[in-house]
Amino acid sequence: MKFGGIHNVSLIDYPGYISTVVFTAGCNMRCAYCHNPDLVLPERIAKIQEIPEEEIFRYIQRRNARDTFIDGLSICGGEPTEQKDLVDFCERVKKEFGIKIKVDTNGSNPLVLEELIKRKVVDYIAMDVKPSELNKDRYLQSVKIVLAFPEHEFRVTVVPGLITKENISKIAKVYSGAQRFYLQKFTNNSELLGTKYQKSTLYTTQEMQEIKDQISTKFECCEIRGK
Repeated sequence: MKFGGIHNVSLIDYPGYISTVVFTAGCNMRCAYCHNPDLVLPERIAKIQEIPEEEIFRYIQRRNARDTFIDGLSICGGEPTEQKDLVDFCERVKKEFGIKIKVDTNGSNPLVLEELIKRKVVDYIAMDVKPSELNKDRYLQSVKIVLAFPEHEFRVTVVPGLITKENISKIAKVYSGAQRFYLQKFTNNSELLGTKYQKSTLYTTQEMQEIKDQISTKFECCEIRGK
């Protein structure tokens, strides 16, 4: 596994659990609104200090030894399913600590999701909503897999011009019946991967609420994330 970052303790990344968050380096998508180009662009990745797997295991072990337990591990990216040893890594975490594992994904590798589930080494799957991928079979296969998994969420970054009041209902229909669906408020106050949305006029709180109202009945839970 190639890790480019770690957040030692999070109370919000894994719903209901205290988790350590690790960030894998490398992604097979180039979303212009991505706020983490250091984990996406090869030339940026080459400059970051890689975090060894063993350091992550040692950290969790130290926390548990002090009775300040980590309940879960959130594996984010980049794109975790691009890591060839993701399943083996998750299996080792389960074997050594028995903690919950959450995997974030862009939905591009359904076979990896199936393997994680088959080997019972994932407890929660969070999948990004990618409007540009809705005509691709492998992405829709991932949607189907995640919808059938007991603990899951979908989240869409509500980028002005990409996600609108006019198209949100059509987009949300694909994920109808999801356990949790989050509308993430887009911000352009950080470095983005592309320039397309850097000067976008942001949605107001009222506009975000209006978008939520259009689709909330399609999901068990629909919430807005971000200020």
